[in-house]
Parts: sequence; structure tokens; C-alpha cells
Amino acid sequence: MALSLLLISFQKPLTLIMGFVFLIATLIISGADCYLVLRKPYLVIKHLLPPVWGVGIWGSYATSISNQTQRKLNLEFSEDSSERLLKKIPCTRLVINPRDSVEVTVQFLAKVRGDLPLGASYYRHFSPLGFWLLTARVTTKEVLKVYPNISDYIAFDPFQHRRRIFQLGEQKLNLMGEGTDFDSLRAYQPGDDYKKINFKATARIGKPTVSVFRAEQNRDVLVALDCGRQMFADIDGMPRFDRFLDAIVQLSYACQLQNDRLGLVAFDNSIRIYIPPRKRVSILKELYFLAPSHVESDFFQLFQFIRAHQRKRLLIIVFSEISDSLAGTVAISILNRLAQKSQVILVMIDDPEILALAGTAVESEERFFDNVASLLYLKQKADLCGRLSRAGIDVVRTYSEKLNVELVNRYLRQKALRRL
Repeated sequence: MALSLLLISFQKPLTLIMGFVFLIATLIISGADCYLVLRKPYLVIKHLLPPVWGVGIWGSYATSISNQTQRKLNLEFSEDSSERLLKKIPCTRLVINPRDSVEVTVQFLAKVRGDLPLGASYYRHFSPLGFWLLTARVTTKEVLKVYPNISDYIAFDPFQHRRRIFQLGEQKLNLMGEGTDFDSLRAYQPGDDYKKINFKATARIGKPTVSVFRAEQNRDVLVALDCGRQMFADIDGMPRFDRFLDAIVQLSYACQLQNDRLGLVAFDNSIRIYIPPRKRVSILKELYFLAPSHVESDFFQLFQFIRAHQRKRLLIIVFSEISDSLAGTVAISILNRLAQKSQVILVMIDDPEILALAGTAVESEERFFDNVASLLYLKQKADLCGRLSRAGIDVVRTYSEKLNVELVNRYLRQKALRRL
């Protein structure tokens, strides 16, 4: 190579000099271009995420891309997608003016609940002087909070749950008395204590009005949520576990309205989560990341934990599925021991597909075995529910569309009958 350049230099020295000058100039300019690239970041990327979202629902968030340079950028943009968080980006070629920003709408579908990382963002564009094609990867610590598919909550109006409680089939049964919990207003009647007159309401309405108070009945309610293998079953397009979470959220709002303290213990073969009874507990924020596990639930472990942490009488609402005779016998024994000190309600959801199989006409050998298995399952479950009722345990056995209504009604009935 050196010999060739030497020979050329003897023949055309001016060409060689010009070549060296061009090479040096190219190196200087490309080096300056590289310096401009490395001096500061070109883009600032931020994600404008919804506060919460539901699993299995298509949604969208905005990705803001800010141009930090003094020149117009033509770039290609993309984001990571995964099996847990699917994404659709409609446009990947962007033009951003100097010191300006654009927003890219990213559609997403969360496949699982919990805190899902957004993944990395990628962009590609030419350097300021056009010598380099730059590709950058930007990671973020932002996560998308994916909740169970509870449409009222993810519509950013959690108070819909409260309003729906007042629309349930059975309204609350108030226990009137000389308590201090305000209940309602009514017109003044002869014989009413003048101390009960509500002067602000009287002035507003224009006629004597008194305040009605109910007897104080602040009690402790403990939810025991089964996180074992039975919770994976699909009930009307949603896992049984998520159906229970929806019902627990409804129950939490009912407890707030009744001024009761709500606690929760989640268990499988061990204790997963424990929230001591307290007022205005945010159940959904405490549980949205929780998922069932493929293990057998240990009711004895639950009994020991409750006995160690709860010394006084309370209402225990157990969300589980007890069907086979062996596990059911153990569960009945444990629930019966809990019922000796506290009031116990067991909540179960029936699978409509099993009921349909039990009522289907037998047309083949395969259909015959499905029919027999379904009938046996339903019979065992009915026998276990009968044993539970005879042991003094209140059983809520219903379908998914009626679960929330029946659960809240049963809780209000227990409270009205002073069983808490």
C-alpha cells in the first residue's frame, strides 16, 4: 500500500496531496459531527399513562417526544411490545421542529394484572452533518398499573360502586336508636326532642326538620381470599379470582358506607397478604397485583393465622371454591371452628358451563362421561353446602352476574340482625 502511494506520488503528487487534504477534512468534519452527537441527548421521551387500567381491555397512552436540538429532525420511532403487554404504534416516521415536541398515541392490551414495565423505546435519525445514522435505545422505569377487569373502576369513577350499592335489591336495614351516627332528615313531629332540630335544614327547607341518628354499630369485617388452584377457573370469560376481587371491591364500599372496619387475608398454602381491619381501606390498590398459584389451599394455616391475629368477634367472609369431598371435609372442619367465635360467610360461584353439561342430552360416549362428571360435581357441592349450613355457616352460592348483589345484601342482613 505504501509502495503504491509512493509510486503515485512520483506520477501525480498534486492528486495525492488533494486526497490527503480531503481525507483529513473528512475526518475533522465527521469528528465534529460525532462530537455534536455525543454532547447532549437529542430527544426526551415521556409517557403519559392512565392511572390504572384493566386486564384484557384495549386502551391507549401518549408518548411525548421532545426535540432538544436547534434543527428539524426526521426520525423513525418504535417501542417494545411483549406477550404480557401488546402494543400498536400507528405511525413510526416523525418530523419534529426545533425545540418542539410531538405525541404518539400507543394502543396497548395488558394480558396480565400487576405492574407491567413499558419496555424500551427506540429512535433512529441522521446526525447533524449527515455523516452518521444514529440509533438509540431509551429505557424507562415507568410501569403501567393493570387492575382486574372492573369497568366501573377503570372508567376513573370509583364512586360508581358506591352508587350501585344503593341500587341493590335489598336496601340497608337501619337500626334506629340514640346513637351518634347521622342517618337522615325528616319533618318535625310533636314529641320530638328540640335538641334534634337541624336548624340549617329547617332554614333551607322552610319547615321544622329534625336529624335522625342510628345506633352505633362499627364492627370488624375480615375477608379471607383463596389464592389456590381453584381460582384459575374461567367463569363467563373472567377468572374466578378476578370475579372475587370485583365482589370484594363492592363489599369494601358497602363497609365504608356502614362505617365498618374491613381487613383482608389472602392465602394459598401460606399467608400471602394480611391487612388488619381498618376504615376506608383501599382494597383494589392493595390487591391488583395479586395472582392465584397452582397449589392446594391450606385452611388450617388460615385458621391458625386468624386465631393468632384476631382476638375479638368479627364477621369472616371466605371467598373460595369447595367441591371435592376430601378438601371440603377439611374446609368444613376449619370453618366450623372459626364459626364458634365469629360469624362466617362462605362465598362460592357456580360455573354455568358445568350446569349446562349436566343438563345436556347424552348423544355420545364422550358426552356421557361429561354429563356424569358434571352431575357428580354438582351433587358433591350441594352436599357440602348442606353440611356447612347445618354447621351454622352462611353460604352464598350464586352465579357471577348475581354475586355482588347477593354478597352485599347478605352482609347488610347480618349487620341489621346484629350478628356482627
